[in-house]
Order: sequence, then structure tokens, then C-alpha cells
Amino acid sequence: MVAAPTLSPLRRVLQIKIVVTLLLWGPPLLVAPDSLIAWMGFPPLEPALFRRLLGAAYIALVIGYGNGLAEIAAARYPSGTVAMGIVSNGLAAVLLWGSLLIGEAQSWANLAPTYIAVSAIATTALTAALAACHWRWIGAPR
Repeated sequence: MVAAPTLSPLRRVLQIKIVVTLLLWGPPLLVAPDSLIAWMGFPPLEPALFRRLLGAAYIALVIGYGNGLAEIAAARYPSGTVAMGIVSNGLAAVLLWGSLLIGEAQSWANLAPTYIAVSAIATTALTAALAACHWRWIGAPR
């Protein structure tokens, strides 16, 4: 008899996702002044409200990932959280890599191209990690 997989790897992936989202995307987009965004080399987004709304949406995703951690702590598989993470990170990865491949991000100044490249790598890695945890879970005997 083969034992069901542990949820420890998924717990670690969700913890990493929360930290990365809080460091790179959520709060920075929500509260960074326009002058910092310009200094980093990003083109202006007018009105800035749209950037702030995106930051707020990332904070909402953190709540969803935290909910997934609570499910794991209760020994339940957080299928909704995993699906949310795969779709959210997967679509972000496609958009970020697309920006890099067509040269859009490289046309920006200062740190912006590096920020986009790091974000593309992070979202790709997180999508792959979430998918691997999911496939491992659904393929395991119960």
C-alpha cells in the first residue's frame, strides 16, 4: 500500500508565494509613490488608481493563499487555493514572458526590465510548483 502524499511541500510553496507576493507585488503596487515607480523605469499608468487596484488584488490573493495554509493545517487539501494559484501565476507568467519576448519590457529604463524578468521567473516557478503538488496529490492512492 502506498501512502498518500504529505501536504508539507504544498505548505512550503504557499508560504513562499505569500512572501514573494508581499515583497514584490502587493504592497509595492498598492502604496509605492508614483515617483518610485517612475524611478524604477516603468512607464506611467494613468490613472495610478489602476496600479493600486492591482496591488489590492494581490493582497486579496494573499488572503486566499493564507486560507490554503489554514486548510492544510486542518489536514485538508486546499483545491480551490491551488487552482487559484495555478491560474493566477500561470496567466501572469504568460503575460510577463510575452512582454519580455516582444521587447516591451526591455524598452523600459532602470530596474523595470529586471523586475519583469524576476517576476516572470517567479510566477513560472510558482505555477510549476503548484502544478507539481497538485498532480502529486490527485495521482496518489487514497
